This record gives sequence, structure tokens and C-alpha cells, in this order.
Amino acid sequence: MDRTAELHRLLAEYRKMEREMARLEDTKKTLRAALQGILEEEGKSIFIADVDDEQIILELKPRMEIRYNEDLLRSRLGQDYHRILQPDIAKIRQHLAELESDLAPHLGKIGSPSREKIQQLVSSGEIPLDAFRGAFQKINKPILFVKKPPPPGGWGSKTQ
Repeated sequence: MDRTAELHRLLAEYRKMEREMARLEDTKKTLRAALQGILEEEGKSIFIADVDDEQIILELKPRMEIRYNEDLLRSRLGQDYHRILQPDIAKIRQHLAELESDLAPHLGKIGSPSREKIQQLVSSGEIPLDAFRGAFQKINKPILFVKKPPPPGGWGSKTQ
């Protein structure tokens, strides 16, 4: 078989595998959502099962997500609004074509409030805490972990 034909054969196999992996990832995502839904409906945060002679642990953990009302913060903080921002990859992607290499002057378009910067500026007294009252939401989102238990003696033991 010549090299060009071999390259075509390998690339065809590779593409077939990529499509199958994408299909499997979609199926995995659907299964994870179904597992999480059942745990949430049952009010359980952990479930242990033996599947194919292997112990599997499902653990549903809460995760905090903060969403800021950026328009409200921008109007309340005025020029100080830029002090709480840090680059936001999603906004950078959205505005990438119009941005130059130095992004600092563009934080008003691409930045999001940084919890760390807010805490620092509020604790130093540079920005009043009242500016943030009612300008954010705390959202609890569960995260599903599918994992195997550690081997007897732990992960670094000689019994592995």
C-alpha cells in the first residue's frame, strides 16, 4: 500500500473514531444528567453500587456560583467598576476581533467582576459594601462525581 493510501485509511479511521467518541460523550452526558436527576429526586447525595464487579460511588456535591448584575454594579460604582473586573474568556472570545494585544483598557467590555478584587477593595474600605447589596445572586448548583473508591491502603500503597 502506498503512503498516500495509508494516510487516507488512517485518517478515515481517525475521523470515524472521533465521530464515535462524540456520540459516546453525548450519551455519557445524558446518562450523567439522568443519574443526577434520580439522586436529586431521591434527595440523596451519595450512592454506592457494584457494577461489573467494580464498586462505583456517585456523589452529588453542591457548588456555589455567583452571578453579578453587571449593569447595576457599573451604574453604582462608576469609574470604580473597572477596579473589580478581571478578564472573562467568554467575553474575550465574543469581542476578540475588535481587541488589541493589550486588553487592560477593554475590561469594561470583556471583564467580569472578580470576587477576590471585590473582597480586597471592600475590606480596604476603597469601595463601600453597600454598592454590592442586591447586585448579585448566589446560585447553588450540584456537581455529580462518578468515581472509583481508592484501593485498600489508599492510592499510594504498595498493594496496588
